[in-house]
Amino acid sequence: MQPYKIIVVRNDYFEFTTSAGIVYACYFLSYTEYFKEYKEIAGNFFSYNVEVIKGRKTGISSDERVGRTIIEIVKKFLAGLENAVVYVCDASDGK
Repeated sequence: MQPYKIIVVRNDYFEFTTSAGIVYACYFLSYTEYFKEYKEIAGNFFSYNVEVIKGRKTGISSDERVGRTIIEIVKKFLAGLENAVVYVCDASDGK
């Protein structure tokens, strides 16, 4: 199973479109500001975000290629780093 075509907008921002026409944005945000006291490692912390930017946001059917594509995006991003910590927060459950 192949991932969807990944569009690299910036080295920290990616987009892809599913066969159902849903457009996802996947991006990494620097968390350097939260680790100011640890200057030697502060630049290694990132938040990872996945958002639907076009198309249905609810009732999206299961699509295994979405997961495969997200894995490829994370791999592309991490390939350019020697060390990194990535934080993912799923707020879909309201917690």
